[in-house]
Amino acid sequence: MNIVTKLVQTISRTLNDPKNAERASGAVDKIGDEAKKRLGPDRAEQVDKVTGAVKDQLNKRR
Repeated sequence: MNIVTKLVQTISRTLNDPKNAERASGAVDKIGDEAKKRLGPDRAEQVDKVTGAVKDQLNKRR
């Protein structure tokens, strides 16, 4: 399962049950860290942008 799929599944679970938003936010951080390791330092900034956008959306759901 790739990184994007994990993010999408995490977001889907959160949208179905907003009570999971806190846990999902932590999961997004972990997935982002894993993505940085796999993609390397060249892509770290892009990973940060994506995880930041996802977390912003999660915060709006709370």
